[in-house]
Amino acid sequence: MNAFNELKKDSFPSHLWPFFWQHGEDQAVLSDYLDAMQTQGLSRFCVESRPHPEFLKDGWWKTMDFLVAESKKRGMKFWILDDAKFPTGYANGQVPDELKKRYLQIHQYDLVNQGYPIQQDILFRPESWNLSKILSIVKTRSKK
Repeated sequence: MNAFNELKKDSFPSHLWPFFWQHGEDQAVLSDYLDAMQTQGLSRFCVESRPHPEFLKDGWWKTMDFLVAESKKRGMKFWILDDAKFPTGYANGQVPDELKKRYLQIHQYDLVNQGYPIQQDILFRPESWNLSKILSIVKTRSKK
């Protein structure tokens, strides 16, 4: 129990960040929840916005403005989960297609011959490649 109490102290970097689920509650209810967290010795929390009915709209921003001001007043810190679903990065569908994440996929094959012929057609099936998306294919010999 002592270790648990140490985690709650402000002098120790707290790792107890309860999810503070947002459902569009009014400020009095939000304040009551913050009071309950502080009563339990918690000074940090993570805002979970997914269920908020106005995520990324005026109502959500008003909630965030209140939580920022109230947290500062109380000496609390908080983090915001930044999306409506996992995986993150699409901002609840608000990001235009041209700005969405892009990924680079890399395949690396290290082949050691040791005098035996390598049947490359087993490893590489060029007929299945989408050639319009391949940036480069590099073949090198390692130094001996």
